[in-house]
Amino acid sequence: WQHHTQQGDVIEVEITTHSLTLDQRPVCIVLARDVTARRRAEAEVRRTTELLRVVTEETPDAVFVKDRDGKYLLFNPAAARFVGKPAEEVIGKDDTAIFGRDDAALIMELDRRVMATAETLTSEETLTAAGATRTYLATKAPYRDGNGQVVGTIGVSRDITERKQAEALIAESQ
Repeated sequence: WQHHTQQGDVIEVEITTHSLTLDQRPVCIVLARDVTARRRAEAEVRRTTELLRVVTEETPDAVFVKDRDGKYLLFNPAAARFVGKPAEEVIGKDDTAIFGRDDAALIMELDRRVMATAETLTSEETLTAAGATRTYLATKAPYRDGNGQVVGTIGVSRDITERKQAEALIAESQ
């Protein structure tokens, strides 16, 4: 319910009623609990979740989150397209499920470095997945829990294969 306070504010309340008999007369106890702050917090969580969904689903860059063991927690549609596998096949698995042994080892080493130093790292990575070799500009950062502890990595990778090929052609022509 919405309730108007004496100050004229509108708050949201949950109403609980209990019927009982007191001195052989029926009575009703009514409890009104202010849930305005909780409802606002729930709305903010919904808004933030929707914003994250839109950003991760609509960006052309691969966006991912991994836990401390290197298992994917988030793998957006662009990342799925880059590796030629649906996100459902990748979530819960590490890089060995996507890349060859050497590529997976390189990625996992960079992830460990980010977690150990707790610093953001940007590097070019040339990787093969789904039969195609591509070059990515990957930025990885520590993924922290609510207490600030590093619990994994977050990252964004941009496919720069065409740019690298153009740069190689220019260098070759000179």
